[in-house]
Amino acid sequence: MIMAEVRPRWDNPDEWLAMDFVKLTYVKSRKIWKLYWMRASGKWERYEPGRKDKQLENLIAVIREDRYGCFFG
Repeated sequence: MIMAEVRPRWDNPDEWLAMDFVKLTYVKSRKIWKLYWMRASGKWERYEPGRKDKQLENLIAVIREDRYGCFFG
C-alpha cells in the first residue's frame, strides 16, 4: 500500500502532482506490516530500523506522529 500527497503544481496550478511518501507492506508469512519512507533520492527506506507491527493502526499512528519529519517534513 502506498500513500501519496496530491497537490497542484507550484508553477501551473491547473496541473496536479502526486508524490509518494509512505509505503506499507504486509508480510503474510509473519503476519506483520513494515513501514517505509521515500528518501529525496527516490528510494524507499525502512522507517526506524526494525519498525514493524501486527496492527496497521499502530503504524498509521507512527505516520501521523512523524517524529523524525520523514513523512511531512
